[in-house]
Amino acid sequence: MTKRIRLTALWAIGILLGTGCGQTSSPKNPGEACDNLLADARRYAKIQEFETATQYALQAYELAQGNSGMEDKQAEALCELADLDLMTWRDEQAWNHACEAEKIARKRGLETILTEALIHKGKVCLFSGITPEEARDDEALAYFEEARGIAERKGTIETRVNILSDISQVYINKNRFNNPIDPDLYRQAGDYLARAEDLGKRGGMLELDAKILPIKIRYLRQGGRIQEAIDCCNHVIAITPEKNYLQKEQSYYQLVMLYGIQGKAQEAARAHQQYVYANEHYMKQKADSMLQEMETRYAAKAKEKMLEQRRQQIILLLVAVLLLLGLVLTVVLKNRRIHQQNEALAQANDKKDKLLSFISRDLTNPVFSQNAQQTVKGFSSMSEAEIRNRCTELMEGSDSLGREVASYMQTLLQERKKAGSKIGLTARELEIVRMSSDGLSPADIAEKLHISIHTVNNHKQNIYAKMEVKSNAEMIRAAADLGLV
Repeated sequence: MTKRIRLTALWAIGILLGTGCGQTSSPKNPGEACDNLLADARRYAKIQEFETATQYALQAYELAQGNSGMEDKQAEALCELADLDLMTWRDEQAWNHACEAEKIARKRGLETILTEALIHKGKVCLFSGITPEEARDDEALAYFEEARGIAERKGTIETRVNILSDISQVYINKNRFNNPIDPDLYRQAGDYLARAEDLGKRGGMLELDAKILPIKIRYLRQGGRIQEAIDCCNHVIAITPEKNYLQKEQSYYQLVMLYGIQGKAQEAARAHQQYVYANEHYMKQKADSMLQEMETRYAAKAKEKMLEQRRQQIILLLVAVLLLLGLVLTVVLKNRRIHQQNEALAQANDKKDKLLSFISRDLTNPVFSQNAQQTVKGFSSMSEAEIRNRCTELMEGSDSLGREVASYMQTLLQERKKAGSKIGLTARELEIVRMSSDGLSPADIAEKLHISIHTVNNHKQNIYAKMEVKSNAEMIRAAADLGLV
């Protein structure tokens, strides 16, 4: 029963350690946690919640930075931060994040991340020049060309299309300060744009096509091809998903400007109405998305709180079970100790009964009395085996009773030795005390111990001093009181 209780207690402790120690949900793998944070950052960036997205990206970066072997995740987070910085016009931060990501990617041979870092650096250069002196178009072109070389080997269609459209924007930028525009630069911009558009269509990616077309609208407007730009805007609106109000808003805004250039006030007014309508729906869509996110967070916190309460209830229940098991175990162990004590007492009583049986023998029988006195003489100098043999002979050959008597005699001798040692008697002095109590004179003692009478008397004087007596009779009486004889 005790073993079963102990096993149950160990099982309960195991559950307590497994459940109670984990007050919160078990931690995720750092890599998985980093991916989840970056996914949240991209989700918020999609609805233009850039500050919240930046916070998630920073958490992912700090998590990757704090764990060894996660340089790829660290570089990925830096690229995401650079992208968010570009969306919020933080060019200097975007440049620093992209440079740091590039450094890690080149060191670790991460070509996909290196491509992204080069694209971000190119975009910083592309959008930084307001005046001809500040323009960094050639620098941007160098970064985009290097990224295109890597993407041609390992990049996705989306990456390749984006790079081609970015290069097209470089050539469009090169012409923004020219009046009239340089036809060679304009031709190169159109060539890269056509290649990007063709690659996107061959990949069957309408969404990418929608990304290219705004650049194409700028290209057509720069070349004075206003009607083509208007047709392009209408095409973008036509292929834009119904609920993508942000894309529609931007396209209608372009139409307002293009119709304004043509002097078509009525068409521009209609486009403006559509722009306002798309803007209102986009803002409502954004608000609904934020509200849904808040509700999701609240539901998650409520669920976590409920789980926490259940964990605490389980812990309290386990503690109560453990206390109960401890109480039961204590009672069982106490009963076991009492049982063992009873068994020991029964054994002692059995020995006592046997000893009393021996003592109750007719000691007035001269033969038995004489044999008993003869048996106990010289016990102090005998071995255990000799004492046991003597006692067995005394008990008329009863080996079991002889062992019990011998055990008693040996215990008695040990107690006498302890009593003698308490008052400082040596083995020789204790032996002289016992011989004196047997009625032997100093001369008899000297003869038995093969020493001189003078030595015996010296021993006696030492004994008198240690026992604080003045005569042989007082010594024998004190010895009897102390159980030495």
